[in-house]
Amino acid sequence: MFASAELRSLPRTSKSPRNERCGKECSREVAEFLKNELNRNSAVRLRSLGALCGEIHLSGVVGGSVTDARSGTIRAVLLDLGGPVLDEAAEYKSWEAFLVGALQAEGIPADAVAFAREVRAAIARCDPNAHLAAVWNFVRPDVDRFSRICNAFREHRRAFTADPRRVCVRPEAKEIIPALAAQYALGIAANQPITVLALLEEAGLLGHFRWQHVSEGMGIAKPAPLFFQMILDGLGVEPKEAVMVGDRLDFDVFPAGLVGMKTVRVLVGPYAEQAPVSDLHVPNQTIHTLNELPTALHGLSREPV
Repeated sequence: MFASAELRSLPRTSKSPRNERCGKECSREVAEFLKNELNRNSAVRLRSLGALCGEIHLSGVVGGSVTDARSGTIRAVLLDLGGPVLDEAAEYKSWEAFLVGALQAEGIPADAVAFAREVRAAIARCDPNAHLAAVWNFVRPDVDRFSRICNAFREHRRAFTADPRRVCVRPEAKEIIPALAAQYALGIAANQPITVLALLEEAGLLGHFRWQHVSEGMGIAKPAPLFFQMILDGLGVEPKEAVMVGDRLDFDVFPAGLVGMKTVRVLVGPYAEQAPVSDLHVPNQTIHTLNELPTALHGLSREPV
C-alpha cells in the first residue's frame, strides 16, 4: 500500500470531464509517476496504482501495458507423469502380483481377485496407500507380518523403478506436450525416481519442460503443498496463473487446490475410480485423455480467478 505522501502526490482521477474524455487512458502525470515507480522496482505499488486508476494501458510500461491482476490468464501447466503421461499398468500389475505372493508366503490365503477388490475399494475412498491398506485387511491385527511385507514391497518397487522402460509413454503425450510447451511454461509435477527423466529424454519430451525435477531430486513429494510451491517458484508464476494436471484426487487435485491453483483431472489408470471425499477434492475440469487438455485449459482461462 502507498504511503500517504505518495498518495497525495498522485494526480486525482475523479469524474472530471477530462477523465471522461480520456476513458481508460491516464494523464501524462500519472504515466510519468508509474514509470518512476517502475524504475524504483516497485512492482507491488504499481499493481496498487492499477487498482486506483482502473485498467491502465500505457506504451512503454511493463511491455506496453499494465495488466489487470484479476485476469484469468494461464501461464504455466504442471503435469503429473504417472497416469497422464506414462502408462503404468505393468507396474501396478507387478505390485499386486508381488503382494499376493508375499501374503501367501506368510501363510495367508489370498488370491489375486480378492486382493484387487481390496485395492480398488481403498482407491475409491482416496486412501493414499491403497495397496498397503489392502495388505492390512488381510493380516490385521498382526503388525509384524505387515511390517515384513511392507519392507519387502519397498525393495520390490525400488528394483522395478530402476528400469524406467518397464513403463511406456502414452502416444497422445508425445503429440500434446510439444504443443502445450509452445503456449505455456511446463513443469513436471511427479512422485517419481530420477531415472524416469531418461525415459522422457528418449521420447523427445524432456526438453519441453522448463521444470525438470521429480520428487526424488527435489527432496519432497506430493501431496505436500511445498512440493507445488517449489515448482511455481521455479517457473516464476503465481498459483492463480498455473494449472495442475494429474490423475489423483488426493495427490494432485486436493493439494494443488490448497496452494491456489486450478486443477484438471485425467481419468486414466486405477485412480480413475477415486471418488471425491470433500469439496476440496473436486477438480475444476475432468478429461479422459491428454488430447482433451488444450480445450480444458482454454475453458479455465475464461473462468474468473
